Amino acid sequence: MARDDLFFKSPACCIPRYKTPAVALVVQAVWTSLLCLSGTYTQLLNFVIFAALVFYGLTAVGLFALRVKTPCRRPTGPRPGLSLAPALYVIATAVIRR
Repeated sequence: MARDDLFFKSPACCIPRYKTPAVALVVQAVWTSLLCLSGTYTQLLNFVIFAALVFYGLTAVGLFALRVKTPCRRPTGPRPGLSLAPALYVIATAVIRR
């Protein structure tokens, strides 16, 4: 994000010898520590699971968008059965979040 000018410049700096983003690792460690100290384990677990379900669901929806945008290049033609698993996942995550 820092390389794309979406965050502060300093986290993008890497240690030349090891090529590790030391500042970014420290920033992440501080942020993680603040999150751990700010709530209970149950709250943090709920936040993580909620975020995972949202983004995994968006990934499954993105599969449908990619299938619509990109033409089928296989000689056998489209296989509609491949859409069943992502569709079931989207439905299941919608039911779980309620």
